Amino acid sequence: MNTQKLLAALTIAAALALPSAAMADVMLGGREYPEWKRAQLRAACQGLEAQANQSLTAVENLDEESGDPASDYQLSMVPFSLADCRGAGLIR
Repeated sequence: MNTQKLLAALTIAAALALPSAAMADVMLGGREYPEWKRAQLRAACQGLEAQANQSLTAVENLDEESGDPASDYQLSMVPFSLADCRGAGLIR
């Protein structure tokens, strides 16, 4: 009986130690981000997509912070790619 109780207690403890699906993190570019950052990550991914669709002849100043999340300045330090965003399901 004691062995069964011990195994049951260990099973419950192991289940509680594992992260639950409700607290799922977002995997993007080999990094793990908390779920509450999903909207920010989606905005950055949309910015990368918009940047990829821009005309190659457009000339913009890369050194100015405009506050636009899709600007070259804001996206210059993003540690993931457009392909990573598609793989994570943040954009199509």
